[in-house]
Amino acid sequence: MSTTKPDFSDPASVVKAFIHQMHCWEAIAGSLSTSAQARYRPDNGSTMHPEEVRLSKVLRQIPPFIVDIFLTKRDRASTPGGSYSYPPSYDTSTETVTRVIPKTKSQVIVETDRKTNYMGGLREYVVKKQGDVWLIDSVSVTISDKKMKIPLV
Repeated sequence: MSTTKPDFSDPASVVKAFIHQMHCWEAIAGSLSTSAQARYRPDNGSTMHPEEVRLSKVLRQIPPFIVDIFLTKRDRASTPGGSYSYPPSYDTSTETVTRVIPKTKSQVIVETDRKTNYMGGLREYVVKKQGDVWLIDSVSVTISDKKMKIPLV
C-alpha cells in the first residue's frame, strides 16, 4: 500500500489518496472495534462496554478530518457519522482510476473501476477545483445500469 503524498494539483491523485485514506481509516476502525469487542464483550452481548464507547467516540472523530482534506467545502446531505466497512470497502488494490474526463476548466470526472462483489463496478468521482487545489465533490456508482449518488464518507 503506497503512502505517497497526494498531489492536489492532479484530480486523479486526489481520488487515489482519498481511497487510500478511507481504506486506512476503515481498517484501523474495524480492527480496533473487533479487538475491543473481543476483549470487553466476549459473549457478544448487545450492550457496549464503556471502553468500546470511548473507542467509538475517538474513531468517529477521524472522518471529519478526511472530509476537510479531500472534499469540497459545501453543505452536504449527510454528515460523516463514523460508519465504516470491515474489511474496508475502499481499497486501492481493488479500485483503480481508469480515466479522467475533463468537463470544464474547474471540473473533471475521475472514473474508477472497483473490482469487488459488493458495490463493485464503475464509479464517477466529480472533482472540482477550489482555489488552487482539486477536491472531490461527489461520487456516483452504477448498479444494474442505474447511476446513483452515494455518500463518500
